[in-house]
Amino acid sequence: MYLILLGWLYVVGMVALTTASHPQGSVLQAILVFLFVGVLPMGLAHYILGHGARRRKRLLEEQESAEPSETAVTPAASGSDRQPDGSSHTPGA
Repeated sequence: MYLILLGWLYVVGMVALTTASHPQGSVLQAILVFLFVGVLPMGLAHYILGHGARRRKRLLEEQESAEPSETAVTPAASGSDRQPDGSSHTPGA
């Protein structure tokens, strides 16, 4: 995705440079072309296309913060089902 964004900004930058160097063009026109045709649309596209990644990151953070409280072992529940050596395997001979 970043390669496409950078490629588009390069093309718009060349158009802005051509606009600035044209006899009837100006530097102000070149700046406006670069902003309104390059930077603003690509910023909006980046924001829209990054929505899924932001949502996945938020869900992952919520899962990580919820796991320690759900997997905490209470002392009353941990004693009866475990073997004396602390493992879940049967003791050897």
